[in-house]
Amino acid sequence: MAAKKGQQKTPGSGRKKGTPNKATANVREAIEMAFAGIGGVEAFSSWAKENQTEFYKLYSKLLPLQVSGEVDGNITISWEE
Repeated sequence: MAAKKGQQKTPGSGRKKGTPNKATANVREAIEMAFAGIGGVEAFSSWAKENQTEFYKLYSKLLPLQVSGEVDGNITISWEE
């Protein structure tokens, strides 16, 4: 049961830290099954070649939103594949 407004939740209630949400796990599994069903990596690669703009939109969501570190003068960017 949800805590009333202004009250704290009971300690230990809810999911334990690191436990995945069941709905999220079910949706992820369904997407993986659909991906395999439409041809997997081979079909996705073919689609990416035909739809590069859309592919790069998807790919950009995998990149980190923030990069942090110490800067001691010049910044050098390197790319590894």
